[in-house]
Amino acid sequence: FNEGKCVMYNGMSFSLASTLNVPSGQTEQRQNFNYPVEVIGHRGSLYSALENTSKSFIDAAKAGADGVELDVFLLKCGTLVVFHGSGGDEEPGLLHQYCKVEGSILDYTAAEARNLLTFNKNYAEFGCGPDKITHPGDQDHYCYVETLEEVLKNLRDHPEVPSNFSIKIELKGPGTALPAVQLVQKLNMTHRCHYSSFEHSRIAEVREHDPSVITGALFADDIPDDFVERS
Repeated sequence: FNEGKCVMYNGMSFSLASTLNVPSGQTEQRQNFNYPVEVIGHRGSLYSALENTSKSFIDAAKAGADGVELDVFLLKCGTLVVFHGSGGDEEPGLLHQYCKVEGSILDYTAAEARNLLTFNKNYAEFGCGPDKITHPGDQDHYCYVETLEEVLKNLRDHPEVPSNFSIKIELKGPGTALPAVQLVQKLNMTHRCHYSSFEHSRIAEVREHDPSVITGALFADDIPDDFVERS
């Protein structure tokens, strides 16, 4: 990213410098600094495979992405799983649109989520389309709720995923911060994993446990003046 330049996000062009009210003189002074842009697969390569699955993440690596973003919840059994769900950032993890059942992913254990939930092939927000969503019994079935440990190990050990491939872990649900950091440390992947959340207390908890990690605060609305401190 070059400061003062325009960037594209979801088809909209904007200047980060103007958004943050950076004086034009400051951006001109720093034009000689080159900040490379990282290509991050949001929930993986979601047009080639179902989002938030190991296949989608590995597809992103094969396509040349520098890393992926994924979403995690801590289930009632104490296991972290990779899942997004509907409901927005105020009430994430709802199942009605994603899996055609009522309730939340938080109502399940990891084993129940894996074995009982199937993904709605007709949900319009699944970019891969219905033909790439599998159900139990299908050949090469891959569309099930995976644990974060499974996903991290798959990305760490897959021969086509570079060793510097980064993983942006969005802490979606309550209680996710400390278990996520501890799991990443156990797998010796601290150097590859970053943490973010719309709930900024989770970011503070991550930094309290491991001040060396990279964190980022997410914002649904206007960016506050203290966004750097929150991040």
